[in-house]
Amino acid sequence: MIFGNTGGVMEAALRTVYRVLEGKEAPADFYQLRPVRGLNNRKEAEVTIAGKNLRVCILYGTAAAEEFLAEDMSGYHFVEVMTCPGGCISGAGQPDCGSVPVSDAVRKKRIASLYQADERAQYRNSMDNPEIGMIYNEFFKEPLSLLSETLLHTTYKSK
Repeated sequence: MIFGNTGGVMEAALRTVYRVLEGKEAPADFYQLRPVRGLNNRKEAEVTIAGKNLRVCILYGTAAAEEFLAEDMSGYHFVEVMTCPGGCISGAGQPDCGSVPVSDAVRKKRIASLYQADERAQYRNSMDNPEIGMIYNEFFKEPLSLLSETLLHTTYKSK
């Protein structure tokens, strides 16, 4: 659910990493990773999971990504890049506001609605969703299987 905004993919992935490395559910405050949220072109955070400090960076926009690529990236463990302002929640596939461009105020409301829905969700960690478990157990057989890689992952092809 939170994948639709900048930082959401990172936050969801860190929830899963916490569960896998710690072997238990993350504490409630871990579900409020404020440093990875917001409309800034670049956000950074450091989280500790299983005694390891993980540095993460969230970027939106190709200019921010280009600047980041010119830097020493070796200190980061995970980098998320989205090209639309605020993430997919403001992308070309979303409703527009008529002839007026989508404002930051609208983006903030859309993002807030995702986090509100996340807070009310029955499953806040992808690993808890029984439908995901079922599709892996019965169809893909295991994460990163050839079938799951073929059907769920994509690659960039220059046109």
